[in-house]
Amino acid sequence: MTRTRRIAVAWFLLAAVALGAVLVALVEQPSAASPAARIASLEREVRCLSCGELDVAQSKSAEAYSMAAFIRHEVAAGASNQQILDQLVATYGDAVLMAPPANGLGLYLWLLPVAVGAGIAWELVRGARRHRDPEELSGGRLGTDADEPAPQPSRRTGGGVGLALSPTAVAAAPSGEDERRARPRRLAVPKWAALVGGGLMLVAAGVGVGVAIGGSGGTAHTTATLGEDLRLGETLAAVGASAQAERAFEAALELAPTNPTALAYEGWLRFNTAHSSRARAAALAMLDEAAQLGPHVAVAQLFDGFGLFYGRHETAGALARLRAYLADAPSSKLSLEASPLAVPIYSAAHLAVPAPFRSRG
Repeated sequence: MTRTRRIAVAWFLLAAVALGAVLVALVEQPSAASPAARIASLEREVRCLSCGELDVAQSKSAEAYSMAAFIRHEVAAGASNQQILDQLVATYGDAVLMAPPANGLGLYLWLLPVAVGAGIAWELVRGARRHRDPEELSGGRLGTDADEPAPQPSRRTGGGVGLALSPTAVAAAPSGEDERRARPRRLAVPKWAALVGGGLMLVAAGVGVGVAIGGSGGTAHTTATLGEDLRLGETLAAVGASAQAERAFEAALELAPTNPTALAYEGWLRFNTAHSSRARAAALAMLDEAAQLGPHVAVAQLFDGFGLFYGRHETAGALARLRAYLADAPSSKLSLEASPLAVPIYSAAHLAVPAPFRSRG
């Protein structure tokens, strides 16, 4: 095997290994030794939409508690990591993933380094081919063949001094054709073509990186805006600024129409400000939708439970929603804020009030 072929094979194997590693990272779902390890890994992969760039493991918000509860529930139910992530994406959109998805623009972002590396490897192989040894390129055909007759020496006659070459010297001297064969062969690529090709590669890579960064930047901007709207709405709702809070959640729903947290808050605010039976029914329907979209979103279960009790007088249904709320391990702050509305539900059912709803004051 020639030196050039060895170089080509080495680069080919290197590119194959790199591509295989990327494909394995994208396709293969890593298995964890225990459910706790899987839960910890998934919480680092999922973004808390109301917390900007924090993942669920780092955030202490009510939404992060709900997402963590959902992950724990699904892991215990036997769902795979990919199935859990797919359900979260279906509910919250691609913005819920900390890493770009392995499809569309996200796939381009993952595979761009491999493509650039393959292009560099190809250029190195081409460079090696341009500098091969003359012996490899000439095929060992230096000089004349043994069976070719040696040219006759030329003689000058006349008055001048005659100059004659011996037959051996004439046979050893390379002809013009042999000299051309002995020169290293170069690829017939003009310099301008190489420059244009390299420039096009750089432009394509630059455009791809720009598009990928722009797409991920747009997702990040949407995520940040959604998080800001949710935080603003929760803050305004906590201080009783219902009209302003409702506008904030409406803005959040424009960005993510199926966000259970925004739907739950918006539905509960509309229920409390409704002046007609039709408006109250529409608000209760919104609460039902939030509870269905977010079976493990604490505020969705809580507010739908309140709607069932105070809007439809369904004590049993309200208790079921509150049990689902408590099963999601909600924050103690949210439970204490909800205590004045939760206690009457348990009193109506002649049940003891659970500890999270008991006032510590």
